[in-house]
This record gives sequence, structure tokens and C-alpha cells, in this order.
Amino acid sequence: MQTKANLKKAYSLSLGLLRSDTALEKFQEEWSAIQISADNREALKASKISAVEQVRSNAFTRALDLLAFHLGALYAVVEKWKKWKFIDAEVDGLLEKTDLVKVLEDYRHTVFHVDLFDAKGTLDMFDRPEILLWTKKLSEAIRRALRDTLPKAV
Repeated sequence: MQTKANLKKAYSLSLGLLRSDTALEKFQEEWSAIQISADNREALKASKISAVEQVRSNAFTRALDLLAFHLGALYAVVEKWKKWKFIDAEVDGLLEKTDLVKVLEDYRHTVFHVDLFDAKGTLDMFDRPEILLWTKKLSEAIRRALRDTLPKAV
């Protein structure tokens, strides 16, 4: 039987995952308008630097910010998943990819602790599509585990 405290933790994880999902959905909307190629990579980097210098968002910075928030929010869920000792074979297997968990943690620091600006690092993210594929698998695994844990709506 679920204790009230454990149920509250599961609800908290669910809300955190919903925040991460929302940022990912909005990122995908913004990203659909941007095309990265070898030809325009430097122009995109320059647009980010320009936006920072003018303290004014553009389509590229909005997309990057939403992606960073998605990754940081997902790390917050992972952090509590571990701290609260939730157990699920699929989730735990995905979390064994410590290099990818570290990417999430770094983005959480970037978003919530205002780590140092790194234009190169954000562009490098797009050379590693496996990161977003893994985050989608992780989100789905957590979602399934939470649905198995939470009471069903009537």
C-alpha cells in the first residue's frame, strides 16, 4: 500500500516531468524554424553572441533556452528519483548511462545556477543526437513507472 508521503513524492516527480515535457514541446516548436548545417553553424553562434550582447532573445536563443530548461528540469526529476529511492528496472538501466546523466546535471547547473556562458558547448549538443533520444526514452520510462505507481483516475 502507498503511504501518503510516497504518494506525494510520486506526484512531485510527475509534476517535474510535466515541466520538462512542456519545455521539450516548446523547444521542438521553436527548433522547427531553425535549420543547423555546417554552412550556417558560425552564423548561429554569432546570433547567440549578438543576442547575449544585446540582452535580446532570438529564435536560436529561445530554442536553446527551452532545450536547456528541458534537460535541467529532467535532471531535477532524476535527482529526486534517486534520492527518494524509486525503483524501476528500465529507468534504473537508463540512469546507468552516467555520461548522459552528467549532461543533464550540467544543464541544470547552467539554467539554475547561471554557470559560465559557453556558445561552443551549446552548439556541440546538436552533434550528439543520442542525448535527446536518450532523454525521450528516460522520460517515457519514468512516465510509465509513475503511471504504475499513481492511483488511476476514475
